[in-house]
Amino acid sequence: MSFRPSRWLTIAFSIALLALPAASTASAQSDVFTDPFELEIGKGTWGVFLPSYNLGDLSSGESRFQDDLDDPGFIIRLNAIRRFLGTRTSMETRGWYAFAGANSLSPEGDIIFDNPGTGGTSLVSGGRGHLESNTSHYGGEFRLRDTWRTRFGGLSAGMTATYMAFDQDFEVEFANRRLFDETLQSDFVGGKGFVGWDGALMGYRSKIDLLFGYFDVDAEYEYDGAAFAGNRRVEGGEQSGTIEIQASTRRFFNVGEVGLTLNAMYITDMPSLIQNNGPVTLGDEEAATVSAMVEWVF
Repeated sequence: MSFRPSRWLTIAFSIALLALPAASTASAQSDVFTDPFELEIGKGTWGVFLPSYNLGDLSSGESRFQDDLDDPGFIIRLNAIRRFLGTRTSMETRGWYAFAGANSLSPEGDIIFDNPGTGGTSLVSGGRGHLESNTSHYGGEFRLRDTWRTRFGGLSAGMTATYMAFDQDFEVEFANRRLFDETLQSDFVGGKGFVGWDGALMGYRSKIDLLFGYFDVDAEYEYDGAAFAGNRRVEGGEQSGTIEIQASTRRFFNVGEVGLTLNAMYITDMPSLIQNNGPVTLGDEEAATVSAMVEWVF
């Protein structure tokens, strides 16, 4: 998939702005978040719920190569916040990388299926099938936020420019012989609008954001044959929406300030593979991600 430098211009610009000197003498934007600059480094668990992978048939009617793609993994994230004290405005940039993978085995026996690359009927027999699937999720965004101090805490609203990608890899083997590899790369380019709250929750500094996104999605599928030779490439495009909630809380320990952040995102249209009906084509289904991260604040 071609690299588009324009996707990263907003993030690069925001990083430059974050490097400006921070004024520490002006009043804060909220009662609990009073620092002009913060850097957060987080890591934790990540769960992904993507459209399932199904290929080949068992006598029971189930798929021989199958993975529901509801997989656990890990996530790391870097977040920088620049508050312009004395005003309502703050800026935030973040980048992240997440990974999840799974392996599944099928019972021994024959497998008949439509070759994903050519569409021709293929038969393998006398062994056990193995499917390895991996998902990488990464991206970055720039947030611009306005905050109003109230008796109930800081109420905020703003927008983001966002790029995120889901790279999926599938390796299909039978009787310890690699049959073929498939990849599906999905790029989401768009933005989100959000509303938020920050304040003291049970005595700890806390904040909650609710975000609604809209994205242009570019998808690219590639088939790379091994025992089943051949190469094939399919591209597609669509639009997708997201609904996301993020909540975090912080407290001080001997090692410094540590936070816990929970995040859940629903995706209306995630590119998916349509198999077993000739050569692979692209469709779309719903998807979701969840994460729980521990963050160190500097």
